[in-house]
Amino acid sequence: MRKLKRKKDIDLLKKLLSKKNLRLNEKGNYPISFTSPIDDLELPAILFNSLLMEGIYTIGELCGYPENYIKSLRNIGNSLTKTLILCLKKYDFKLIEYNEIKVTPTSCIEDLRLSKSSTYSLKNYYKIRNVADILTFSPCEVKFWLIDENDKNHIHTILSANNLHLFDPIEKDFINIDSRIENLKLNQRILSALLFAKIKTISQLCNLTRKDLQRIVGLNNNDIEKIISILKKHSFSLSN
Repeated sequence: MRKLKRKKDIDLLKKLLSKKNLRLNEKGNYPISFTSPIDDLELPAILFNSLLMEGIYTIGELCGYPENYIKSLRNIGNSLTKTLILCLKKYDFKLIEYNEIKVTPTSCIEDLRLSKSSTYSLKNYYKIRNVADILTFSPCEVKFWLIDENDKNHIHTILSANNLHLFDPIEKDFINIDSRIENLKLNQRILSALLFAKIKTISQLCNLTRKDLQRIVGLNNNDIEKIISILKKHSFSLSN
């Protein structure tokens, strides 16, 4: 687009573009919309590169994340987040609020606004495609699966804002063979090792032998003795 020199022309064009949610860039050269690349915002290099590393390429994608999430990204922090907000404000764009993020059990996993790495992990390694899938798992499992540390608080905030909650094992004195292993109250390290090995229920655990447990990465002999002891407490045992 040829650069407009007269202020009257620029003001008229801005008015017309605003009706279609478009804005001229700072120099009045071309329109900016949600589909425009983030480099049109003329961000500081460190901020621009950090967003690209998170897989955020367009203004629309950027505006889909809340302030606290952007702030927690690597190399960004408070100062650069404020700079970003000001850059967006120039074109009447803004970051979304947590209470504006609407998800339901049928929403796809991308709607949770997790990082690119965590979304890839959930979809490709754990075959989770929508929010309903993730709600069937416990906070411990989900925390273990999320590659990006920022996502661990982020996902709880979004789910809570939509009155959704991850699976919470019911605390009971009596535990049956089909109960999830979280009910055994194992320590976090042992629990994570078992979950990583796809052992989710007491039934699956009891079908293993001591040798099977020794092959699980992250478990040592002391851990195995603790598992045997806790199983015995609930009248269960490993397979012979």
